[in-house]
Amino acid sequence: MEDKVYNPIKWSYDVLPNQCIKSCFLFCCLFPEDFLIEVDRLVMYWLAEGLLEEHHDIEEVISRGMTIIEILKDCSLLLEQDNQSSVKIHDVIRDSPNPLLGQELASMK
Repeated sequence: MEDKVYNPIKWSYDVLPNQCIKSCFLFCCLFPEDFLIEVDRLVMYWLAEGLLEEHHDIEEVISRGMTIIEILKDCSLLLEQDNQSSVKIHDVIRDSPNPLLGQELASMK
């Protein structure tokens, strides 16, 4: 049973297109369980932490951040909440015993 649940999570993470998106996802994992993460704030957190590439204006940064959020939702790593202005990490991901994902999370804390 474990492989049927956790292998797809690991695969979803592994196929993310680049390290920037993986780092943004791992940052989301730092929020408490069931915490609703406001997408606008999340993009600003990513910018403040240096996870987003530098752009000439804030609109480009926001656009890039929103694209990353959509990619993470498409991979089922983030769940969209009621009004589309917030997301959260799926409980299964948070409870994942996968050692590789756990190591990467530990390196972010």
